[in-house]
Amino acid sequence: MATAHQIVNIMLDHMTNPSNASHVKLRPNSSVVLVVNNLGGLSYLELNIVAGSAVCSLESRGFHIARTYVGSFMTALEMAGVSLTLLQVDEELLILLDSDTTAVAWSKPVRMSVTRQKRQRVVPQE
Repeated sequence: MATAHQIVNIMLDHMTNPSNASHVKLRPNSSVVLVVNNLGGLSYLELNIVAGSAVCSLESRGFHIARTYVGSFMTALEMAGVSLTLLQVDEELLILLDSDTTAVAWSKPVRMSVTRQKRQRVVPQE
């Protein structure tokens, strides 16, 4: 069985492959919005593992993750699975995405760094 990271990489490879007629045309080093959609049957733990793998994979490919939306946006009854959506964005589009709304299902994203940076720990000298 493949790991979540391997599955996410297969999905992203397919989405960004120029030989695929419906591929996403992303410029190198561009800012993107990532939507990780629970199709209905995943736990929050599983969904967030996929989201973390997608963020790591996209950052390793040189993309800046401007926003990440993780949740159940389009579902089917107890359908196990996940979908990934990528949107290349600029500052104008980010302002619109961050605007207030009365739509219950479209909450304002939490603004935080999702980059996995190694933490340095100071080891005390004995």
